[in-house]
Amino acid sequence: MLKIFTHFKNARKVVAQIKGGEWDSGVYSIEGEVYGAILNGYRLWLANGPFFCDINQYQDEKCQPAFGLIFRHYVWWAAARKLKSPAKVKHIPNL
Repeated sequence: MLKIFTHFKNARKVVAQIKGGEWDSGVYSIEGEVYGAILNGYRLWLANGPFFCDINQYQDEKCQPAFGLIFRHYVWWAAARKLKSPAKVKHIPNL
């Protein structure tokens, strides 16, 4: 039961950090598509939406999930999707 409290605390902290502008989005990007954000060696995966939104690396090494299955959706819908959205804007041709 302790794991769920840790996941909840991690999720709340990351949401507050994203809203505070601490996460650097677009560090992992290919052709304008944002795959992740980084802060102090932690990588937040954003590419696949709420089902995979989690911290998956610390200093280029795999780590345990920080949010679990439930709170990754909270992180995505509360703040993380805003990190991914600027890269989705594509040029609209004016013909």
